[in-house]
Amino acid sequence: MKPASGSGSALGGLVKHSLVYSLVPLLQRALNLFLVPLFTYALNVAQWGASELVDLLIVAATQAAGMNLLAGMTRFYFDYQDEKDRREVISSAVIALGVFSWLVAGACIFFRVELAGWVFETADPLLAHDDLPACLAVALATIPLAMTSEAGFRYLQTEKRSQLYSTLRTIKSLFELVLKIAMVAWLDWGVMGMVASVLVGELVTSCALTGGILARIGPRVSWAKLRPMLVYAAPLVPVGLIQVGLHQVDRVMLRALAPEALAMTWVGIFGLGYKVGFMVQQMGMGSFMQAWQPSLFAITDRRERARLQAHVDGYALLFVAATSLVPIVFAREVTQLLSGQAAYLDAHRVLPWVAAAYVLYGIYALAQVTLLAEKRTWPLFWLNAGALGLNVALDRWWIPSLGYEGPAIAKLVAFGALALVCTRLSNSIRGVESEHARFAKILATVAAATAFAVWWERRDAAAEFAWGTAQLLKAVVLSAMLAYLWFGVLTRDERSAAGAKLARLPVVGRWFARG
Repeated sequence: MKPASGSGSALGGLVKHSLVYSLVPLLQRALNLFLVPLFTYALNVAQWGASELVDLLIVAATQAAGMNLLAGMTRFYFDYQDEKDRREVISSAVIALGVFSWLVAGACIFFRVELAGWVFETADPLLAHDDLPACLAVALATIPLAMTSEAGFRYLQTEKRSQLYSTLRTIKSLFELVLKIAMVAWLDWGVMGMVASVLVGELVTSCALTGGILARIGPRVSWAKLRPMLVYAAPLVPVGLIQVGLHQVDRVMLRALAPEALAMTWVGIFGLGYKVGFMVQQMGMGSFMQAWQPSLFAITDRRERARLQAHVDGYALLFVAATSLVPIVFAREVTQLLSGQAAYLDAHRVLPWVAAAYVLYGIYALAQVTLLAEKRTWPLFWLNAGALGLNVALDRWWIPSLGYEGPAIAKLVAFGALALVCTRLSNSIRGVESEHARFAKILATVAAATAFAVWWERRDAAAEFAWGTAQLLKAVVLSAMLAYLWFGVLTRDERSAAGAKLARLPVVGRWFARG
């Protein structure tokens, strides 16, 4: 893969900012993962399932309240060169987002009792000590604060203030985590502790960060700036809701189709396996996309933008696939480490499917950037709606027969279809094909890892070996697959270039230098 002409500096800047952005989610999600045993000890399985459903409702309400207006803010920011115009773009988006989100959150809070009865199995005795309507009210009040906080962080991204962004994100994450530990593990607030800690963190961040930005740039609304952003974001609002469904609908389907006595337990087990697979993808692709989209949008030459995109996509997918192999191959060990409770152990049957599914979702995430850059957002609605319909149909088919493993397999199929169709559309729009052979090698490796993990667990291969021997065999399989990605997917020149970059990193660099 040869670099696109003139793309060296752009790629270098992208790598720099991506690395800085990646530090925060790596730290945040690593802490969250390692503290899962603490929370699973403090919460029973039904409470964990309830907190998963609260997250689902909050994410859905956030999208309904217009979170994707921030995509318009980021895209149109680069259409202006004058600083005054750019400030008006930011302030118009933040104020509009804040007003509308408070209206949506207020309406949901008013119907909190009805929402609680719809979302939860309120008769479950394991939830008897949780005031679920009050938990929903607190979580819903978080929505406008979270959205205005995110607007402040997006502004820092557009300004390429990656170090300040990472510092503030880290402080916020640690603050919320300390509050969550205190409220859940020490005060024993149950589900309320999970949501109240986030509310306090978002309140402080929204006031300090976004309030400070508005005070500096001036809180004014320009309809001339806001109107095209609304038109751009209009299809992204239903797209956002549909994507919430794609990521979260399986919990709802389990809640509806599982045996009544097991519904919340199945949601909790599935939720833990899904959370781990999703976090791995977010640490890789999520961090990359934070730097990638603003960098790509800043390139005005369409041909140069297309060449750079085709150049970078293969590297991004390779990285995401490599990081996903560990939870796929070591699904049981990862689940044992993180759950801390025997009741959660079956989540290891969910994890390999979900981790593999999010590699496919990474392909879609890379492809959709073309449509966003070209301001062609309506096709995203139909693409995601079709994938959601497929996901729901497969859930209805597989949950009764496969239990909580069924929706994990459904997710893999739905994301695969979404990635395939969106990539074809993206290639036709930008006029530059993705590197299909490279993609095929990467996906074949992920498929082999998933097949090995499922085969290993279903024949209970671990029972045939001592504990250390089983883990050694898995390590050999993992090492072979990583070696194939390194030697079979990258060319000699690419390996040399990657090794030179790694050699400049501490610790890892010294190892590569010796190699």
